[in-house]
Amino acid sequence: MYWGDRTVWHLNIHTRPLLAVVVAATPATILASCYYYLCLRSLTDLDRVHARLQLFKVIVFQAMLFCLVCQFSSAFARPNLWPWAWFATGPDFLAVASAFGLLIGLIVLTINAISSSTLDRTASLRGRIIENEIARSRASVSGIILIVSICLSVWQVYHRRFKEVFLFSSPKEVLKAGYQMLVTGIQEMGPPFKGETEWQDIGISLLEIVVGISLAAALGFIVLTALEKAPSVTKTKWSHLLCVTYITPIALWQAAFPLVGIGILHKIVLIGCLTFFPILEIFWILRESSIFVRSIVAIDEALPLAFVGMIVGELYAATAGIGFFIVVSSATSRSGESTAMSLLGFGLLVVLSCALRFAVSRIGSKSKLAACEMS
Repeated sequence: MYWGDRTVWHLNIHTRPLLAVVVAATPATILASCYYYLCLRSLTDLDRVHARLQLFKVIVFQAMLFCLVCQFSSAFARPNLWPWAWFATGPDFLAVASAFGLLIGLIVLTINAISSSTLDRTASLRGRIIENEIARSRASVSGIILIVSICLSVWQVYHRRFKEVFLFSSPKEVLKAGYQMLVTGIQEMGPPFKGETEWQDIGISLLEIVVGISLAAALGFIVLTALEKAPSVTKTKWSHLLCVTYITPIALWQAAFPLVGIGILHKIVLIGCLTFFPILEIFWILRESSIFVRSIVAIDEALPLAFVGMIVGELYAATAGIGFFIVVSSATSRSGESTAMSLLGFGLLVVLSCALRFAVSRIGSKSKLAACEMS
């Protein structure tokens, strides 16, 4: 998200929208692809053809998600130069947004059908991946620390070059901005941030995430109750319709503005839509576990998309929140504050995820996850 923000606002390629979106979405797509490749490779008993189809599916879905997010950000940043048709604001707004949402849904449905990704098969595969991650949690934490240390070292050594090209502030400037945001109050930005700490914005964003995930969980429980009465449906082609809910809502969300308005509710709805399918997956594969175990694992699974939904939602018609602060600080060339808030948001995601994974390992749900088998 941060790289995309830098690309949209500051790199000198904004007059070529397609190139800018490709540059913005490529790093995140590559990282996500590497993650899923390693995850699938760790499942040694997985059929090779099926593994390749699943890898193809997740790469396409991640690329679609990141491109949609970058298009939305670019349309907000430079409305005269980034005329994305689905982000329409004219009289045909509803029709265009709805049509594009249906198009995305058909693409998602087709890819799921080609890869034979029923709800039961997709959820079982994801359950096995999570089980492996929890079993290797200590190694994962060590790897995160090593990667972060390398990135910080490179940032410190080349910070002047980074600032010239990408407007990345030096680590010292970012630490100073972070200290002001959390302790003393920001002194070098105008209203409404001048002299204020950012705890209120952080709290608003976390509230949006909590309520949005709660909304998705409530809908997930309703759907789970229906599926438990007819479990065979999850192994048929009809379950592809549920899989469509993974990417499509970010497009259809635009059409929902007249219904939900532009306040906090539209951000909650976006978060709920984006996190519904990951939560449903966990509820289904852990349906024999306690509601507490299912809830913890489902929240952990939903957090990354919840943060994405929160930031995207706060790009438009927002007056507070982490995403709103990042947009304003970027637009006013306050790269230190923008970088500090971006790192703070990422840090919150990592801390919350690690805490949830630790809780799962402590209550012994690994044995439940270990029972996940491919259908």
